[in-house]
Amino acid sequence: MGLRVFDEQSNYVLFGDDSRIFLYENLGDSLRRFNSLEDSSELTRILSRVEIPVKKEVNLPEIRTLLREGPIGQLVLDIANDCNMRCDYCIYSDLYPNERKFQKALFMEEDILRKALHFYLNRAGAEPKITFYGGEPLINFPMIEKAVSVCRELTSRDVSFSVATNGVLLKNQALDFLMENDFFLLVSLDGPKEVNDRFRCFPDGSGTYDIITHNLERIRELDMQYYESNVSFNITLPDLDKTLEVFGFFESEEILSRNKCFPHRLVPTIALPSSLGWHGQSDELIEGYVQCVQSGKTVSEPLKGEFEPLLKWFRKRQNDRLSGATWPGGMCVPGLKKLYVDPKGEFFMCEGYNSHQAIGNVDEGLDVEKILRLVSTFTSIKNKLCSSCWAERLCYSCMASAKDGLNNEISVGGLSSFCPILKDNILKTLYIEGRLTTH
Repeated sequence: MGLRVFDEQSNYVLFGDDSRIFLYENLGDSLRRFNSLEDSSELTRILSRVEIPVKKEVNLPEIRTLLREGPIGQLVLDIANDCNMRCDYCIYSDLYPNERKFQKALFMEEDILRKALHFYLNRAGAEPKITFYGGEPLINFPMIEKAVSVCRELTSRDVSFSVATNGVLLKNQALDFLMENDFFLLVSLDGPKEVNDRFRCFPDGSGTYDIITHNLERIRELDMQYYESNVSFNITLPDLDKTLEVFGFFESEEILSRNKCFPHRLVPTIALPSSLGWHGQSDELIEGYVQCVQSGKTVSEPLKGEFEPLLKWFRKRQNDRLSGATWPGGMCVPGLKKLYVDPKGEFFMCEGYNSHQAIGNVDEGLDVEKILRLVSTFTSIKNKLCSSCWAERLCYSCMASAKDGLNNEISVGGLSSFCPILKDNILKTLYIEGRLTTH
């Protein structure tokens, strides 16, 4: 297929393959198909003369009110930032020198837990959602039990519980409790045994695949309906050349093929500078997805996880003509969509920014003025980088994607390092949408 960009200006991008030409126009938010580059030349000539730089703008007084009074969507509790595994690519490994290390691991205690739950449930929306995170949260399983008990003390609302786990400890008392309380389980598994065990290993270097799949089989035997509805998989792809093999594994294995999958790449570092974005197997994955949709066949869960989140993002966009000021891309207001609490009771914006830039704590609540400064800083960065970019309307960059890997500050350099990756993913999404909707 060989998807490539033929021309890009501030207001449009012209792209396609050997037989399909597409043009996305930012100003009018239109996606068109042409039979040839020559057919598009007149429109691109006109568009190249049009440039309306768009300013990113936020209403700080309104955000201040929301931070003081508005509902908080999801609570993420980092109850154990230690882990019983030592995955080579982990964000807390030596590949990421500015992140915390397991040698400094902490466990959340009951007083912090109670304060966090009290703060959240007083501000939660109609459907509270609580996720347990780590490290490996199940090594502090008593705090999960306590959290469920405290929630029932504090609210009569139904609370949705989930846990992000490596799957090693999904057994015995812990498993019984999680199933009895209808927990959603996000289990990390990277593919077949030889792929998974290359990176996902115990401290002694031994693999984890056999233990994890044994635990999964046990859940399936106990309650098939629970297994298919409540268990999903987090797939890390450190070797992009094995993507087709990994997806094929999840599509063909009986215990995996019906469960949701969430594939993702590694966070780029100096050691892994090109671990995201377009890669050699992208063409085949796209073709497989498009053919399934066009033929009415069932799309596999890995392909859904690979492409549909961004397609949904594209389809829900504000698709009128650009005005003089817009919201800064995919930015959420830290502390509102999601609130991350570490074992010491410090507040952070999310899992992607969970050890720097604290935005409050369980004793004092949200640090409203600091959050407003972060919002202003990110908005300023977006204005410097994005006002004349064809992908401006579709960009889903957030504060976590602007984190500078050297000092963990939100910076122009941090976001600009992500721009090629973001554009690649947006271009991939436009291409799929063009294949599915234009003729």
